[in-house]
Amino acid sequence: MVGLLELFKLYLGIDPLDLTRDAELTAYLERAIDLIEDYLDRELLEATHTDKIEGPKDFIKVRNHPIKTGTVTRIEIDGNTEDLAEYRIYDKEGLVKKISGTCLVSFTGCWVEIDYTGGYDPLPGWAQEAIVQTALAFLTFTEAGGQSTTTAGGVKKESIPGIYTVEFDSSSSSDTGASSDFAINNIPSSVQMLLEKHKDKVMM
Repeated sequence: MVGLLELFKLYLGIDPLDLTRDAELTAYLERAIDLIEDYLDRELLEATHTDKIEGPKDFIKVRNHPIKTGTVTRIEIDGNTEDLAEYRIYDKEGLVKKISGTCLVSFTGCWVEIDYTGGYDPLPGWAQEAIVQTALAFLTFTEAGGQSTTTAGGVKKESIPGIYTVEFDSSSSSDTGASSDFAINNIPSSVQMLLEKHKDKVMM
């Protein structure tokens, strides 16, 4: 979080040694992380996890990828502990495949549990950008008193003069309450476009 906080301060023109707003800015960053993780349906910050997966096909797809190399410590299938030496792990993609000779073994119809460490440390550039831009949007909206400028088509614009501009695309009501809910509980459309490149697609 320290790296993100420093980047956030850089965007805002705040001296890194000025600690007076650290708690406030950290709260914006944490809220942004929560929303982005919900949008991606996975956690970004490196942590240990246990995934329980029902009926995968010829691979296990963990939720919180990438997998940190060498951190898969347990795989169980229907309660039976597996020999990890029989598995091939694709860290970046978060895929785990069981090999029988030269063939993949199907997991169809079973329950799989897997313990691993997943996520990023440090965060990649795209994730840092998405988090800071979302936090900036929240901060801008808050400092504007919960008001936004509405243009045709329901696009709302907020900006920090000379530093940052973000647009929200929403079909919500234009009253203050609806606008406030939108700004606090949604990710800017420009950030959503960035995140779509890193969102898991349905795998058949």
